Amino acid sequence: MIPILAQNNPSQAIPIAAQTPKTPNDLSGNQSSTPLQSTDIPVSVLQTRARLHDFFQNRPPALWMGKGHTASTNTRDTAYFDMHLHKNLRLKRVVFCDDLLNNLSDFCDELILNSPEFPPVTGNSFECNYPEPPPIIDEQTLQSYCTAISSFYLEVATGLRFKTSWDKPAWMIGESPADSRRKFAAADGYLFPDFRQKLSEGQQSDYKLLEAYGLAHFVIWEYKNLACGPKMFEDLRELEGEFTWTTCQERSNEDEESASCPYNVEQHRTQGRLRVTGRRTGPDSTVIQKFLQSKHLHPQPPTDSQQSAGPSTSSRPPAGEQPPQGSKRPADNHDSGPLPKRRRVSAKTSKGASAAVHKKALLLQQAWAEAVSEDATFVIISAGNHEYIGIRLRGTQTFYLSPLIKPSEDTAPAHSKIQVATFIAAFDDALNRARQLQTLIATRTLSQQFPRLFLLRLDEVPESSKILENFVPKDIEPADTLSSEWTDESILARLTSNYSSISLRNHGRKPDIVSKSLPKTWTLNHISTSTSDADVPSTTLFLDLEGLLPNSSRVSRVFLGLLDDTLSAPYYYSKPLVLKIAISPQEKQRLAREFTNYRLLHAETVGSVVQQYGHYSCEVKNGVHYHFLLLEDGGPSLMSRATNQLSRHLDGHSDAYKTALDAFHRKGFVHENLSSDHILMRTDNPDGAANLISLSGCIKPAKDLAKACSNELDVMTNILVTQGRD
Repeated sequence: MIPILAQNNPSQAIPIAAQTPKTPNDLSGNQSSTPLQSTDIPVSVLQTRARLHDFFQNRPPALWMGKGHTASTNTRDTAYFDMHLHKNLRLKRVVFCDDLLNNLSDFCDELILNSPEFPPVTGNSFECNYPEPPPIIDEQTLQSYCTAISSFYLEVATGLRFKTSWDKPAWMIGESPADSRRKFAAADGYLFPDFRQKLSEGQQSDYKLLEAYGLAHFVIWEYKNLACGPKMFEDLRELEGEFTWTTCQERSNEDEESASCPYNVEQHRTQGRLRVTGRRTGPDSTVIQKFLQSKHLHPQPPTDSQQSAGPSTSSRPPAGEQPPQGSKRPADNHDSGPLPKRRRVSAKTSKGASAAVHKKALLLQQAWAEAVSEDATFVIISAGNHEYIGIRLRGTQTFYLSPLIKPSEDTAPAHSKIQVATFIAAFDDALNRARQLQTLIATRTLSQQFPRLFLLRLDEVPESSKILENFVPKDIEPADTLSSEWTDESILARLTSNYSSISLRNHGRKPDIVSKSLPKTWTLNHISTSTSDADVPSTTLFLDLEGLLPNSSRVSRVFLGLLDDTLSAPYYYSKPLVLKIAISPQEKQRLAREFTNYRLLHAETVGSVVQQYGHYSCEVKNGVHYHFLLLEDGGPSLMSRATNQLSRHLDGHSDAYKTALDAFHRKGFVHENLSSDHILMRTDNPDGAANLISLSGCIKPAKDLAKACSNELDVMTNILVTQGRD
């Protein structure tokens, strides 16, 4: 560290190194390297240095739990944005950098020693009269107090960075409204430019550049309540190593546990496949590496995310995304060498993993997702009396964490200095990245010049980053674009081939019949009277169990996926399928009759019948078999349509429903089980054709066909009239 010396006599010269380092936050590269000699230093500068030294001795008071404060350390569970995050944006590795706080302190010292002048000092400059802490009763009161503390640091940080004023900070801290925090991983707090202050032309230009690329939130805060400090923050180092991101309905093997995000199917899938969230970003800044350097460096093994999203013959990351080296310092061995292989950590609760480790993993996934959402590099994770500084590296998908900070304790560097340095470093980082993007976009001549993380295929992005969509080159195809080889027709062709079985994957959205004691994947075997020797299990096709259809305990929506060793991600049939489940002997008999009737009606070319894709059986546990019927989705039923829209719908489509029934009658069949649950129409059907389902009772009367058809038409008419009136 470079010490800032306290002085009783302000006129006493402070020794300056013969070669004063170039200002670390000068992004232009034009800073003069001519060192100041001690005789050149004005008295006012020496006095300001002494005042800064005194300021950096300040430590906030310890916080205490008020009456009614929860003892819970629960954090929110994984959510839509982070569970659907693009694979190249997910956290892959956690590294603790023991020198990070000292590096931030050095950066702050260099800024001070390299400053030939400072803003004028007033009577209010460098005040740090911490308010008396109130009793902390929840996360909100904790955040409010911590924000008030940080406001003292803002004045010093912007005074050092811009040399304009010690009393009017050019940045401000804002909070997210509570009701907007969850869809897109919104952080609890943000540091961003204060446009209300009088700005120089250079500041205005820099601020506009940050806004133009959606980088104005350059520090984010994630707060946890006071109880989380000793129970979660003390042992966060046990998460160091590889990190497995908790995703929505993704698996690396059939037996892996998986989960579903809390959104419904319409919100979390598009064209059958899972939606992909994220945010476009450029390379990491060129000013960040110095903060991650350690006196005891160990090479980090390359991650698969360093490779291009598409096929590549090289494991080197793209230009501008080289990973800085940094690592946890071994406690007992300072010799160089590779880091020990650490156990893989996941936000999933696996067998044998403690609830405490699970909560810590959730915390890091949450903080990382919030950083992705804002494209921030610096994250402050705070529980009031316990705190971490985190640095997000995009190119290697690595989260570098500082040692544990206890703000009120008499440790060096002090909390005040750490935060001031973090604020300035974060601004410089964001501005550097904005300038890189500006250059890339303005001078691009070849597609290779564009950073891979800017060209990801994303379905949904945070509102704050939608401005970046204007900069996406129209002539460059993202490396992870879906191949045109796998169409709906080719995937269905696989399903209707002579496969003897298909996997059904349960992801947490389970019907009542799926208990935790049952396997995570069920193998559905075809029920057939003539099994071909050529029949083989499908190793490439699977069904994702999405959940029960409304008003049903035995009918679920599923999605058909395809994955093999040649594909980096699953391909999906674009429409949902329907899976009927039979458990009791009576249900199995009805399901068998229905399967037979579907085949018969299709053979008779009855057009108002959905396609069937197989009759299956599964031994869910020893001696217990369930039967299944896989069907095309015929669309919403009359019963499931919104009441306020049903009358208008029937005004335009009643004849189509009667035509669907007439298709049965013209071939000599009667449905025998008409109800508003069994009359369907797809909303995307261009010709407005309807479908009738639940065919277990369908018959071909030997006599009185005309009367049976007439009676059934009356039933259909009555259903339509009643539904339209309701």
